[in-house]
Amino acid sequence: MYIKDTMRISVAVAVLLIAGEMYAQAPTPSFLLHVDVSPTSAKTGSEFLMLVALTNNRPEEMVMTVCLGIDVQDNFAIQVRDSRGNSVPGPKRLSCTQTAPVGVLAGETMKFQGDLSRMFDLSRPDRYKIQVERQDAYTNKPVKSNVSYITVTSR
Repeated sequence: MYIKDTMRISVAVAVLLIAGEMYAQAPTPSFLLHVDVSPTSAKTGSEFLMLVALTNNRPEEMVMTVCLGIDVQDNFAIQVRDSRGNSVPGPKRLSCTQTAPVGVLAGETMKFQGDLSRMFDLSRPDRYKIQVERQDAYTNKPVKSNVSYITVTSR
């Protein structure tokens, strides 16, 4: 009985050590994303201003390529889903003709904005879920934002 208990404890410790090592090796994202939409509720045809904040999570300056002079949709993948989980048509993408490397200092936040109702078809009254994503060039992994919700009501 004592040997079985010792073996079980040894196996459990080994599993925890391996899991801890795997977790420790998971790359930390270079940046954090936060999305806010204002207003959170409005009638069909209204504007919904989306603000995306990208904060450098690295201990040093991060250099990233951004699309200049274009709405937020050309710098992030934007997902908008209705209350049933269906993707909403959009975004209406513009072609990015000018990109530039931009340095973001450690802990600094860079902001992007756009009118969500110009990018997506929000003509149907519903509750919509919004989330943005951008590929992390340092870890080669996608980074997702928080989830924000808006409600579109009838006129």
